[in-house]
Amino acid sequence: MNFGKECEIRAAFYATQILMWDLRAANVHSRYGEIDLVCLHDGKWIFIEVKGRCSDTFGSEEELLDYAKIHRLKKCIALWMRKEGWRDWHLELWEMSPDPTIQRRFLI
Repeated sequence: MNFGKECEIRAAFYATQILMWDLRAANVHSRYGEIDLVCLHDGKWIFIEVKGRCSDTFGSEEELLDYAKIHRLKKCIALWMRKEGWRDWHLELWEMSPDPTIQRRFLI
């Protein structure tokens, strides 16, 4: 299994088993891109972008998630909610490393 897929599995476990969120979908594809995880908690959609990195050699996670990527994610989110229902929502960036640490950052 590759490191990126392992990170998404760890993130899904953390969301469902630790935070007790309801995981509704993973790897949601649209013409604008992909949403890694979609959860529902307290009536609110939580969209999660998972970034797994072994080092900062090619830039930090924040540098990989630029304005254009956030804009595409927001379009993906709009398509999701059009299909699944409009609710309050937010987008989080979860930084994953080889150790068990997960750093959550609220983006929008």
